[in-house]
Amino acid sequence: MLYLFHYSVFFYIYFFIIFPLWKERTKENLFVHVIMFVYLLILLTMTVIPLPNFISYKGSLFYKSVNFIPFRDVFYGYTHAKREVLLNIIMMIPFGFLLPLTIQKQSLMTTLLTSICLSVSIETIQLFTIWFNSVNQRVPDVTDVITNTTGGIIGYCFYRIVLHVKKHPI
Repeated sequence: MLYLFHYSVFFYIYFFIIFPLWKERTKENLFVHVIMFVYLLILLTMTVIPLPNFISYKGSLFYKSVNFIPFRDVFYGYTHAKREVLLNIIMMIPFGFLLPLTIQKQSLMTTLLTSICLSVSIETIQLFTIWFNSVNQRVPDVTDVITNTTGGIIGYCFYRIVLHVKKHPI
């Protein structure tokens, strides 16, 4: 039931607050927004949903669980660290590709800043899962912010390549 509440809140925020901000309201634009919504829903399910319970504060593991050192896990050779780096990059490629399709200002800087903001938001929510001793604790990691942002930039580069090929067919 808690999942349904979180999904409903996200649906409301996206389609009643974010979507109306865009000027063009065509069927193609709506389709792209639905794809972006489904992608973000999957992304949030993998990273933060369910949200933490804000009733009981038991943040004893707070400083022990947060990683502030970039690529620490990779340097120390922790199991699956390289795989996690690669998966974080892959996870954000669709965001970098879809974002320019949903916004008016389609630039690398906009995609970079939005990717950073999304990644920092995810890591901050994960921080609350530790802080409030949630059942589904996630580990905030500065490496995730770097790799997620890299994935967003790669997605934007794919978008630019597709746009170029579409404008200049062979």
